[in-house]
Amino acid sequence: MNIGAFSSRILIFIILFLFSKQLLACPDIDVSKEVDDDAIIVDYNVKAKQCGKVKILHVGDSNVDDFTDRSGRGAWPRRLKKRFAGVVSDNQGIWGITANQYLRKLKSGQIKNKKPDICIVGPLGINESIKSHGNPSLAHRDVRRIAKFLKKRFGCFVAVTTVLPILVNQHQSFQQILNNKIRTISSRKYPILDFELSNKHLPDAIHPSAKGYTIMADQAENFIKNTLYDLMKEKRPDTDGDGLSDLYEIKQSKTDPNLYDTDGDGISDGNE
Repeated sequence: MNIGAFSSRILIFIILFLFSKQLLACPDIDVSKEVDDDAIIVDYNVKAKQCGKVKILHVGDSNVDDFTDRSGRGAWPRRLKKRFAGVVSDNQGIWGITANQYLRKLKSGQIKNKKPDICIVGPLGINESIKSHGNPSLAHRDVRRIAKFLKKRFGCFVAVTTVLPILVNQHQSFQQILNNKIRTISSRKYPILDFELSNKHLPDAIHPSAKGYTIMADQAENFIKNTLYDLMKEKRPDTDGDGLSDLYEIKQSKTDPNLYDTDGDGISDGNE
């Protein structure tokens, strides 16, 4: 083999190796689609093998499932994904499911996911009333258990949504009590995405219209940009400012979270 060609291949290999290490660094990810936009999400899950992208897992009922959208644009999770660059969305909404049924599916391993950075729970819980006139306290309990399970199993940052208004008299009290209970969840442990939707955007009294889903995506986008980043950053501090979270340096890169340049070669840990 030609020595020059061989040397070139070795050089290319080294460059690709170093570049791949940088991709695995898991710094903050700029997910802005527009030049004048400002959208940063923490690449939170240090166990994930797809650093450089942010993965959002959505769990919920028919108000998450694309099945209920008549416009072909999808429910609010799909519309939300289109607002960002570098975001992978995994929609695990299930039509007609209760919070208790969803919890059992999770525990039995029927809901699988590859290490999401963010898990958004909801809307979920209203079917306890629609299907069985259940107890809002039990629905709230199961929503909390789902949030706890996702955090432990997948290592994601968990947020919880309120359920939507329901224009059926016998279920309105259930919805109001459930939402009040959801709002009592510690906002720092599980921040609350509090959906606000007017009655005119619920044409069948339960599910949003196309416009309603767009409004929900607007509210979710604002929530991610203005609430989640700061809370996620608190959980993934970067003490030495090298672009790697302390936890990533401890778990993955094995560098010193208190040193900008662990090996002293003049290059930050995040750029190596």
